[in-house]
Amino acid sequence: MATTDDTSFVTLDGVRGYGALIVVFAHSMVFYAGLTSAQPHGPFVVDTFFMLSGFVIAYAYEPRLHRGMSRTTFMLQRLVRLYPLYLLGILFGVVVYFSGLGGPEVQELPGRLIQLVPQLLFLPAPDFFNENHVYPLDFPAWSMFFELFINLVYILAWPILKKTYAVVIAVGIGIAGLFVTTYFYGSLDTGPHWSTFWGGFSRVGFGFFAGVLLFRLAGSPTKPVMRTGWLWAIPWLLMPVLIFVPATPQTRPIIDIALSVLFAPLLTWTSMKLKPPKALIPLFTYGGAISYAIYVLHFPMFEVARHVAWRLETVSAIGTAAAGVAFIAVVVVVSMAAERYFDVPVRRWLNKKLKGKRPATTPRSVAPQRTQAG
Repeated sequence: MATTDDTSFVTLDGVRGYGALIVVFAHSMVFYAGLTSAQPHGPFVVDTFFMLSGFVIAYAYEPRLHRGMSRTTFMLQRLVRLYPLYLLGILFGVVVYFSGLGGPEVQELPGRLIQLVPQLLFLPAPDFFNENHVYPLDFPAWSMFFELFINLVYILAWPILKKTYAVVIAVGIGIAGLFVTTYFYGSLDTGPHWSTFWGGFSRVGFGFFAGVLLFRLAGSPTKPVMRTGWLWAIPWLLMPVLIFVPATPQTRPIIDIALSVLFAPLLTWTSMKLKPPKALIPLFTYGGAISYAIYVLHFPMFEVARHVAWRLETVSAIGTAAAGVAFIAVVVVVSMAAERYFDVPVRRWLNKKLKGKRPATTPRSVAPQRTQAG
């Protein structure tokens, strides 16, 4: 297999789309008979997304940071990337809550409106109703908060983090925190609930800086250099299998940590070094383009589908698997439309406002610079 240059990390794009669909499946297992009692190790997919984000952001921005890109410009670009679809997800959640489909009682409305304000500002919402959700209007949005947090840490500490030894130390601190929080809470699934919120900092700290470190270990490439072949498919095939590895309360922390610390870097490394056959490249590229929309929009739609299923006996008792497949199909179609007709135009408009009349540009042709997790 000859080494060839490419214009983007297409396999990383594919991982984003593939992982987003795994997240949707994990959140909608209620539709699949026999799986409703399973406790999958899905949270490590979140850590993989954080890792991909660290690698892609380092690849896209570190050369510009070395040339003096300002902290304000960096954070504004991150907000432009993340906020439009995030806002759409929150608005979807508002529609669900206030439409009667799992929505609040009348006496809850003042509290719900208060919760809405911080969520519109990308901040966690106070828990007035003992629901334990950090983002009750759009559950997966918790990872967007941690993504922006680690982006802010990265840019503020850039004078130190531009030294690789500092990134190694950051990864070490993240791993230590990951061990402590995973054993304390009994699993890697920390961050989305107020009862485990603080564990999210160790997860994003390890994942993001591990991605930056992988970029540095790869020689800080200025363009993707990938080999064509099928070896990239091995970790892809392993991922859904590993998610359902049986675990006891005693072994779950060990398995979760191993998946996050060992398997996620392996998946990231192989995905940045290998590319699929030419026939799959358009699928991988497009999967990456709509992955964020799939992730951030699917949960409000799941709330609607779940309440509809509960009220239709034929769906809940006979056709659950078919309903689950149909739900995922609807999520994909809605995400395709949202990406094309909302996210891209809104980001283009925002970039023009920020940069005058110059067209929006991407630092390099890379996978979408955003992460999705849940």
